[in-house]
Amino acid sequence: MNAPAADFAALRALCADCLRETVLPARWEALAAAGEPALDVAQAQGVTALLAAAVAKVLPAYPELTELHAALSVRNKREAMQEMQRGLIAREAIAALAEGDVRVLVLKGTALAHWLYPQPWQRLGCDVDLLVPELAAAETAVDCLQARDFMLQTSVRPAQTAGFEAALEKRGRRGFAVDLHWRIANRAQLAKALTFDELWAASIPLPDLHPAARGLGPLHALLHALLHRVTNFPTGEHDRLIWLFDIHLLARSLDAAQWQTLLALCARRAIATPCLDGLEASRLAFATAIPDAALQSLRAAAAQEHWQLGSTLDQAAMDRAHLAALPWRGKLGWLRRKLFPSPEFMRYRYSISGTSAALVRAYLTRWVTGVVRLFKRG
Repeated sequence: MNAPAADFAALRALCADCLRETVLPARWEALAAAGEPALDVAQAQGVTALLAAAVAKVLPAYPELTELHAALSVRNKREAMQEMQRGLIAREAIAALAEGDVRVLVLKGTALAHWLYPQPWQRLGCDVDLLVPELAAAETAVDCLQARDFMLQTSVRPAQTAGFEAALEKRGRRGFAVDLHWRIANRAQLAKALTFDELWAASIPLPDLHPAARGLGPLHALLHALLHRVTNFPTGEHDRLIWLFDIHLLARSLDAAQWQTLLALCARRAIATPCLDGLEASRLAFATAIPDAALQSLRAAAAQEHWQLGSTLDQAAMDRAHLAALPWRGKLGWLRRKLFPSPEFMRYRYSISGTSAALVRAYLTRWVTGVVRLFKRG
C-alpha cells in the first residue's frame, strides 16, 4: 500500500467502520467517495470479501456504492480463486499426515474459514498453518509431505531450524506454503502458553476442509489469535484488520463459562497482557463486545506481569525475550542455528546463486547484524 500514512490510516478506519454491525450513513457515503484507494486498503488488510458482503447488503439504500461494489466483486472473485487453491493444498497436506498417522491441528485462517466465517473465501489467507505435537512428529510430517511431492523451502529439516516452524511448498504450485509448527508460537515465551494435548482435547472437526481435519475450539482459537498478534509487532502489521476481525468474531462467540476459562488460563499462564491488548485493539476497530468483568480481570492480572508491548517490542526485543525463555541447552542450540545456519538456508534467505565469496559475505553480514540486533538496547 503506497498511500501516505495519514491517508492509509483514515481509509483503514473507514473500512473498519463499514464492517461494524452498526454503520453510520456518513461512513457509507465516505466509502463511495473514497473509491479505488479504499479498495486497495481493504485488499492490503485482507477484508475485501467482508467489505463486498457488507456493501451488498446496503446497496439498495446507497446506489452511489454501485461502482465500488462492482470493483469489489471483481477483486473478490480473484481472491476466492486463491482461497480454492489454498484449500487444495491444505487437503493434500492433511491427507498426507493422516496417512502417516500424525496428529495435526489446522491453525489460523485455514481453519477459521471453515467454521467461523459464512463462506471460506471470506477469510483469505497466505499460508496453510498446521500444528503437530512435537519435534519428532514434525520430522515424520516432513517425510510424509515429501512423499506427496512437497519440498522444504530451505532444504533445512525441522531439527536444524532456529524456531519451531518449517515451511514446505508443493512442487510446481508456488504461492501457498505449508507452515508446519510443533509449538503454538515461534517465540519461547508464548510457546509455553498452550500445549498440543490440551488443544487437541478441545479441538473441533472441520469436515468441509477434509474428513481428518481438526481445528482449535473457539476459546483456544481466540487465545491463539491474540498471541499470534504479538509475534507480528516487529513488522508493524499486528493490527491488520482481518486478524482483528478474527478476534472480534471469536470473542463474540464465547459464552460466560468460556470467558471464565479464558481468564483463568490468562492468569495461570501469565498471558493476560497480550490478550488484553489484542481484545482492546479489536474493540477499538469493530466495537467488539467484551464483558466488563473480563476486562477488569485481565487488567488486574496484567498488572502482575512483566510484558512490554508497543513500540519497545521490536525484533531485537523479541529475540532477547525468546532467548531468555529457552532452557540453557535450548539457548546454545538457538544461537548456533541463528549464527551458523546451513549453506542451503543462506542461499535461500539471501538469494545467493553465485560464488562461495558471496556466501561468505552473507554469513558475515548475518553475524554482524544479528549480534548488534540481539544485544542493542533501546
